[in-house]
Amino acid sequence: MTFGHLDIIKRASSLFDEVIIAVMVNQPKKTLFTVEERIEMVREVTSKYPNVK
Repeated sequence: MTFGHLDIIKRASSLFDEVIIAVMVNQPKKTLFTVEERIEMVREVTSKYPNVK
């Protein structure tokens, strides 16, 4: 997740009743973190936005 992603989430959370974040898997891409780790990171950084799921 980048600062750009966070900015979009922040702005979307003020515009919409509910914002749903999807964490995708791109098989050919080698990632630094597992899907589970990425999901946990998203949960941590979006916890201050109650309408972000």
